[in-house]
Amino acid sequence: KKFDRQQQVKLRRVRKRFWFEKFYWFISSENFLVLAGRDATQNEQLVKRYLGKDDLFVHADIHGAATCIVRNPSGTEVPPLTLQEA
Repeated sequence: KKFDRQQQVKLRRVRKRFWFEKFYWFISSENFLVLAGRDATQNEQLVKRYLGKDDLFVHADIHGAATCIVRNPSGTEVPPLTLQEA
């Protein structure tokens, strides 16, 4: 079949997803990437695969709470506001 120009559907290019978009994530006020697992499997994956030597591990002492990681590639001290947001 032939289509008129008006009938053609325009496709939008979708950007490639970042590796961390499978987790809960946000950028803190001081531009630190904060990641959290969606379930127990992702919590374990965050700790074993993505936790770096300068990153911070944040976890509540409540059963079922998400594991949070504050990514810190520069190795500088993480401000208290970022820890409060995590």
